[in-house]
Amino acid sequence: MRLLELTRSYYPSIGGFEKSIYDKTRIYQALGIDYNIITTDYYSQLSGEKRDSSVTYLKQYTPYNITPSIGKYLTTDYDVVNINLLGRYYGDYGILRYSKSKIKIILTPHSFYHGKSYREIKKLLEKIVFPVLVKKIDALVAFTEYEKNEWMIRYQIPDEKIFVIPHFVEEIQIPEGKNEAKRKYFLYLGRNDVNKKPELLIESFLRLSNTQYELFLTLNISDISNALREKIKSIDRIKMLGYVDEMKKRQLLAQADVVVFPTTWEAFGYVAFEASLYSKPLICSDIPIFRELLDDRGVIYCSNTLNGFVDGLGKYCSLNEESKKTMGEINRLNAKKYSFESSLRRYKELFQHLGVME
Repeated sequence: MRLLELTRSYYPSIGGFEKSIYDKTRIYQALGIDYNIITTDYYSQLSGEKRDSSVTYLKQYTPYNITPSIGKYLTTDYDVVNINLLGRYYGDYGILRYSKSKIKIILTPHSFYHGKSYREIKKLLEKIVFPVLVKKIDALVAFTEYEKNEWMIRYQIPDEKIFVIPHFVEEIQIPEGKNEAKRKYFLYLGRNDVNKKPELLIESFLRLSNTQYELFLTLNISDISNALREKIKSIDRIKMLGYVDEMKKRQLLAQADVVVFPTTWEAFGYVAFEASLYSKPLICSDIPIFRELLDDRGVIYCSNTLNGFVDGLGKYCSLNEESKKTMGEINRLNAKKYSFESSLRRYKELFQHLGVME
């Protein structure tokens, strides 16, 4: 069986999206699938030696990921094409191209459009283009039942065409060494993408009084708006760490008291599960996919408002150490449900359903 993976970005770009694509390749390897990956230069700094030599990187233009040269790479010597994201040129073109062949098309949309930028263009695509494209696919992979229901309601995709396959998370080796300074800190781990709410977290943290905690964020000061930048310049309790590598990320997770995840939407929410593997309590935005995937007993949920996060942070500060430890252990046990073996079995069932694997 031969498979083509079309994606906007890929390792060594670091993020939940990129990790999910990499994790799929491990599934493919375990199933004995011969695969190729084609991606865009969405992260343009990935050039030369920084790129994976086994992956094809195409020059893109505009935020729609227009890749004029993609046509010559979409050959017909595949059994399956898996397309990540809907409403992007490379993927939409791929669906139209392969819908004229016998090649099976899997769409892994990673949820819907979000953010206010280019809203009118997005509305046009969602109303006119999406209904045409989704009729041409053979299967859709969603990460949650919530997302599956949304696709069924919005675009009337039949139940039997949608396969719910959550990402898998694995046990990790906790870095050796202790937090010698005994610093107690909230940790925000991630970028400042359109769906993230780090400024809401900072504003909420500034409202806490007499707290013993610090706030660490893996952001640069330039990621923050000018008005908020001025507020935090002289506040030692807020640390802007900038980009951190994998080893530093693990150290931060191991030593953090709690991980805070403010967001308006997620397809899966890798950060919450990375924290769970380290037995960390979670303070999260109250969104449907977290309610589905996480165990409520290990999470303090907050509305995406200033009062919501002030209350959530304050509630955590009032907990005793035993309660915090219990929350972290609940999260670690919950993460075990999302195993490699479970994902492997579900992907095998998907390929068998498509008739490309025995």
